[in-house]
Amino acid sequence: MQVQKMIQVLNAISPLTDQDIETLSSICSSEELPRGECWLKMGKRPHKVGFLIAGYLRKYYLLNEKEVTDFFYFDGDLCADLPALISDTPSHVDIVAMQDSQLISFSFTKFLKLCDQSPHIERLYRTLLEQTFVRFYNRANSFMTKSPRERYEDLIGSNPRILQRATQYHIASFLAISPQHLSRLRGQYSIS
Repeated sequence: MQVQKMIQVLNAISPLTDQDIETLSSICSSEELPRGECWLKMGKRPHKVGFLIAGYLRKYYLLNEKEVTDFFYFDGDLCADLPALISDTPSHVDIVAMQDSQLISFSFTKFLKLCDQSPHIERLYRTLLEQTFVRFYNRANSFMTKSPRERYEDLIGSNPRILQRATQYHIASFLAISPQHLSRLRGQYSIS
């Protein structure tokens, strides 16, 4: 199991004690997802958090029967439908493997119990929530205050892996522009 990779990432976010690492590792399990398989299905109550070891996942919802990409997860990312987890409600999104993927997952309920037992794990959880809130706030705010070009430039600077690995259709959906508009924008920039 590659729990150590997850622990390194979490330790960099908020330091954990050796005991915290041991107890957190004890609730983890490995998952293999073939390309095209859903890790989380719309309408189901989520119960776990994943850490992507390899591959990539796409999170999307349906709007007027069209898929709208909400987020991409790559190796080293935590993945979940946090609003549905926290509120214990059915998910409004699908999270699907876009290529064969490996994850470490753990029960959200067990993680919350660990938060009650350890101030370090609780601090980690709080920090992860804060980071997630800021990321989603910035994304929502960008649709109100930035042009498609500015959103594309932000994407180039913040997460070029999306441009290297995702399809043009999914990237366009993520940026809320047409694939043709994305093609024009891409033609104006060279991506390395």
